[in-house]
Amino acid sequence: MSIPSYRLRRARIEDLEALVRLEALFPTDRLSRTSVGHLLRRANADMYVIETAGAPVADVVVLYRAGGRGARIYSLVVEPAHRGRGLAGLLLGAAELAALTRGCRRLSLEVRPDNRGRWRCTSGTATSTPARSKRSTKTAASAAAMQTSVCAA
Repeated sequence: MSIPSYRLRRARIEDLEALVRLEALFPTDRLSRTSVGHLLRRANADMYVIETAGAPVADVVVLYRAGGRGARIYSLVVEPAHRGRGLAGLLLGAAELAALTRGCRRLSLEVRPDNRGRWRCTSGTATSTPARSKRSTKTAASAAAMQTSVCAA
């Protein structure tokens, strides 16, 4: 059995179908094809993918508010077959570097409290503060999200 090699890069419009497929892995709050396409073209968003054999297997979406000093990880997903290999941590690092490059002082993400994978990928690098999600959500689990700061100036 061979170990796959991975490559981190910026997402491109050619990745649209793969990104939609990755978003479908979320149990709730999935980005639509239209939304993913829009985010790929936005100046106030960064998207990165990790690929193997030319196919994206993980992605992160980082959003910025015009004139703001904070960034937000809007989506981070890794295909189940590629989990447990540190890919989420690599995506967090790319998101943090992108936010710092844009002059942000803070990078945050909201996660469901039952998302154990999140706790593994940010262990030792993040400080967590309980907060209620500002988005309307369909499940109680996602309404009790965590706000996590992963970089500071």
